[in-house]
Amino acid sequence: MSEKILLKVSGKVSGEVPTTLTSLKQPDMWVRAATETTDSMQLKIMPVLYIHLLCYVLTFLSSYGTAYYSYHYSSLPMLHVLPCVSLGWSIFGLVSVGHELYHLHQRTQLQSILAALCLDLWATQGSTWVAVHNKQHHPHVWNAGEDEHLIAGNIFDNFFHTLLTLSTTYKIFQLTRYNLCLFLLRFLILVAISPYAIIVCYTVVITCVTYLTFITHAAPAIEVEQERHIIRQMQRSVDIFPKSKLSLLLWGGFNVHSAHHLSPFHTRDDLQRLHDFYRIRYPEHYCWVDSWQQLFTLYHNRYSISANSAERKLRLGLK
Repeated sequence: MSEKILLKVSGKVSGEVPTTLTSLKQPDMWVRAATETTDSMQLKIMPVLYIHLLCYVLTFLSSYGTAYYSYHYSSLPMLHVLPCVSLGWSIFGLVSVGHELYHLHQRTQLQSILAALCLDLWATQGSTWVAVHNKQHHPHVWNAGEDEHLIAGNIFDNFFHTLLTLSTTYKIFQLTRYNLCLFLLRFLILVAISPYAIIVCYTVVITCVTYLTFITHAAPAIEVEQERHIIRQMQRSVDIFPKSKLSLLLWGGFNVHSAHHLSPFHTRDDLQRLHDFYRIRYPEHYCWVDSWQQLFTLYHNRYSISANSAERKLRLGLK
């Protein structure tokens, strides 16, 4: 094996990753070593992310208008529930864009505004998100007390587990002036449709977080302690349909989650290429799901304990 491995991003050789990468002990060190080559990378154009943002915005506007018309002017007002479902998914999509923008090591003023409109407005305060998600969840995803995963229970157990985790970890219901303003704005926007719209929309949002995000941390966990952070990251994450561009849109980029945890400063524009790189670089530890049978197996064996990487892959239905 050569001393250095070329890492391709957006079709171009962006830098070199040393083979001693896995020996680095500090999370920040290996994350930057694996993902950052120049500061200018953060200021690049991100067409896929912005195209997805446009899709989410158009879905939001069309769903909002349809739901409003159905409730106030249709002879069957309860039909407004259907567009409220797609409205809830679009809110999940907007939050996913904010999630990636807040991961950028450097943001333009426009990106900061978009991050606030996508995540702060519909989820939680950006500073809280960065402090909890970027600085706690990502470096220590394997730690006890990290609850952003599916649990061994029925769909209702998992729904309320997600709701409890988000509300306590990300302080969604913390009574600060900023949060109260966000609550009021969300309430006014959605209650203008109907008294039920906010309930339907956020039920969909929580369901999406549960089964499109938390499921990526539901792979069987390895009980044996690992010293290498990059290996421990791969023990807690899995990619789901990583080569599908449609899945990338529908899942808000969360489906290529192992690559995201290994390269958190990159957006969905690069995740599919990074997936190819990591699955070749770490064939024994890197896990992905690319069939519905494997997805069912992942759900069936969610967050159980396996003895080693081989057994973990077996429980995922992987060879």
